[in-house]
Parts: sequence; C-alpha cells; structure tokens
Amino acid sequence: MFIPLSAVSPYRSDHAAPGRTRRLVLTVLGPVFLLVVPLATIKLYTGRLPGHVHFAGWAVDTGYELTWRGVSSQSLFGLMVWFETALVIPFLYYWRLPRVQRGLVAFSFAFGLYVPVSGLLSISATGSASRPVWHVAVEAVALAVGFALGRVAAGPLPQPPEVTAAPPSHAPAMALGPRQRVLFTTSAWSVRTLLAATALAAATVSIVLWDDLEWQRVVLLAGMTVFVAAQARTRLQIDGSGVTLRVPWMPILSRTVPYALIRFAEARNEPPPYRGPAEAEAGAAGSGPPPGRYRLGDGTNGWGAVSGKGPVLALSLADDRWFVYSTREAREAAALVNGWLHRRRQAGTA
Repeated sequence: MFIPLSAVSPYRSDHAAPGRTRRLVLTVLGPVFLLVVPLATIKLYTGRLPGHVHFAGWAVDTGYELTWRGVSSQSLFGLMVWFETALVIPFLYYWRLPRVQRGLVAFSFAFGLYVPVSGLLSISATGSASRPVWHVAVEAVALAVGFALGRVAAGPLPQPPEVTAAPPSHAPAMALGPRQRVLFTTSAWSVRTLLAATALAAATVSIVLWDDLEWQRVVLLAGMTVFVAAQARTRLQIDGSGVTLRVPWMPILSRTVPYALIRFAEARNEPPPYRGPAEAEAGAAGSGPPPGRYRLGDGTNGWGAVSGKGPVLALSLADDRWFVYSTREAREAAALVNGWLHRRRQAGTA
C-alpha cells in the first residue's frame, strides 16, 4: 500500500524560493563579464592598438562606440548572448532546485572570469601569436577562483522544514530498542553509466588521435569521462545519522539525508512516478503518470541511484521529492529507516 502521490505533490510548496532571485541575478551576471571586461580594457588602450585585435579567437573592432549599436555589433556580444541562454534556460528549468542553481552561479562566475583572463592573455593583432606556457596556469587559477567566488556569492541553500510526524501505519517498520544501534550497507553498479563513460572515453581517444583541437576541449571531454565513470558504483549506508549515498570514486557527490528531512520510507517495485499537474490530468483520464527519473544530481522528481529494473528503497522527503536507491533488500532498508524515524519522533514527543 502506498500513500497517494497527490499527498506529496512537488507543487504543494516552494521550498526553493528563499534566495532564488539572488541566484538568478548572479547567474545572469557572469556572462556579462565576457563582454564588459575585454571591451572596457580595449577601450582604455584603443589608441595603442590596431583597428582590429583578436581576443581569444574573437576579432574585436577597437574603434567601437560606447552605444548599444556599437557594443551589440561586436562578435563578443554574440558570445555573451549564447552563454546567457545556456545558463538561464537551465536555471528556469530547475526553478525549484536551489542546489542546481548554485552550481549554475558557480559555473557562470568561473567562465565569466576565465574567458576574459584567457582572452587578455592571448590578445594580438593577428590571432596567431604563440603563447607562453605560464598562461595555462593563470587560466586554471582564474577558473578555480571564479568557481569559488560563485559558490560563496550564491549563499547558503534554503532548507525545507523538518518533519516531526511519525511514518504512516502502513509503512514497514523495524522495532528498535532505546539503545539499539543497527547499521545497513549495500552497493550497486550501473551498467548504463559504465556504457556512457565508455562512449565518452572512445570519443576522447578519437579526438586526440584524429582531430586537432585546443587542449581545453580535450581536457573538458576527458573530465566528463572521468566524472561519468566515477558514478558507476555507489554505496548506501543507513545508520544513526541518516541515509547516506556514497560515491567511492568521487566523494564530492556523496550526500546524507538526515532523518529530520524524511517523512517515511517504503519499498517499491519501481521508482516512484512524477505527478505534476499535467500528469495528474493524464492519470485522471486513465493513463498513469510516467516513471520518475532519478540521478545522483538533483532533479524535479528527486535524486538517488537507480541501476535498472528491480526493487528500490524510496524515501519521501520534506521538500516534496523522493530519494531512491536500487537494492534487493529494499523492504529491509525501508523498515530500518522507519524504525529510526519512529524511535526519534516518539522520543521527541515524549
């Protein structure tokens, strides 16, 4: 037996609202630096430069006027608009996910600082001048500093209210004594993730062997390969601190769900479906809502690790989403989580 999905609809509340306007403004601000910094620098030294200079491969007219027409006619303006679109659209798509929005702010600041620094280092009259090796180190520092500044500027993430109600009576629960400690661990591999990483690795090798690209693109593709491959193996641990999903090969992706943010746990034969307004209408018309999609990163449905078909542990969270994990011991894991919840919340009301 499951609680109706309408009872935990993600449209019931908006826990992501605090700080969202700030994060949106900061996301928009990063690409502006791509245009303002190089054009302002070139304007300061316009008397010492030729009519056209190459800024990181982009030809810039040094005689532009400080007007809308003059600035918008520059090729860098198109680059700024492209980055704005590439950042704002995902921000709007993940309107309710502050963790993703903070990542977009950091990405915006990183490239907003990296591109001007890289361009100013490579500025030339022909675009073919060789660059010293130390430029690479400076660019790497600019990228790291921009990312860190973005994370700090985005501010802390809003937290959903803590759950105080005990799990529903139908949810399986393990009876735990006042001092009893129980630990549950399991692990899983994702074949789909391994296949995706293999495809990326093959693409990286082929580019290195048969294509002449800048080192930045090769490093970016290789980094994506490592990032995806690192997510192929995950571990789940349930103990007194909460439910922890560990990524052994990339600890930065590991996260713990504290019991204060869990409503209840249950075992399902497949991941919980997503039920927004459109899906609710489809369900009323006789077709059920589509299965939810869950990854290590935040999503509208929730997050977690689903390795394929089979039972999953599903946690209903305080932010109206789900945490899911594929495991054959889903029922035992759900009973243990609910056992911890019962003991903690009964003790809190005693």
